[in-house]
Amino acid sequence: MNRFLFFIFGMILAIVLIGGVTYIGANFGNKRELTTTNLSNSENLINTAGSYSFETNLKTLGFSKELTENGVFDSGKYQLLAGSLSVEERKIFESSGNEKIIITPQNNQLYLNLLWGLGLAQENIYLEELKNLENQGRLGQLASTGGWNIAQGDATLHFIRHNILNLSLEQQRRVANIAATIYRPCCGNSARFADCNHGMAMLGVVSLAVSQGLSDEEIYRTALGFNSLWFPSQYDQMAQYFKIFEKKETNQVNPKTALSAKFSSGQGFSQNVAKPLVLLNNPSGASGSGGDSCSL
Repeated sequence: MNRFLFFIFGMILAIVLIGGVTYIGANFGNKRELTTTNLSNSENLINTAGSYSFETNLKTLGFSKELTENGVFDSGKYQLLAGSLSVEERKIFESSGNEKIIITPQNNQLYLNLLWGLGLAQENIYLEELKNLENQGRLGQLASTGGWNIAQGDATLHFIRHNILNLSLEQQRRVANIAATIYRPCCGNSARFADCNHGMAMLGVVSLAVSQGLSDEEIYRTALGFNSLWFPSQYDQMAQYFKIFEKKETNQVNPKTALSAKFSSGQGFSQNVAKPLVLLNNPSGASGSGGDSCSL
């Protein structure tokens, strides 16, 4: 999974050059008939991945403007991109109201990038593993920091430096604890060790959710919705796995379980989801594989 930032989605995957930097498309650009689903009672959290819109219980509350004002987004560099945004995307970026965040295949890349910036910048004293890398001078080697190239100055200068969401210390601790239990199929690390863009964006999701008082159950359900759109193929397969091997429909799957290292980490997905499905169809033993890597 590519490490770089901000491309405009079309009907096909695109490679866009912005300011001399290449951004490569991901694999969720297919347009299909959409149905809006509220994650609080959704029965299609996994197997409709990449083909639906969902209304989260998160509100924008203008965090994108805060990112700009704090230099996480450099206004000059951003202007190179702004002209390419659609009217809807511009409204999302400039939103300062209480609108609920509704994710669609058309806007999920923009939200991925906004949440990436939020996860990068939001202050959290409990991210010890990442802070250790910073102390060792290695923080910039991560895709989640080295790939963020539209900040004022080096991206590492903004790393967990801005309390954009006004999180208390207890809220910061809660973010770190929840993030430690959420994985993604592109690598083996939890969102607490956000070494790629998806991990940092998930850290942003959890931070935003905690700041708005969502319950743990709502946060895991929301996180599963985001992962399902970011990694549609993997979560389609996961739905098949649960249905075939555990006799569970998607609405019977605990989101926290689906997001655990056993099922959603790169190795866990490969061994516990993809491989059983491959062996079911090919008993000779071809091994399954996880998602595309987006970490260094």
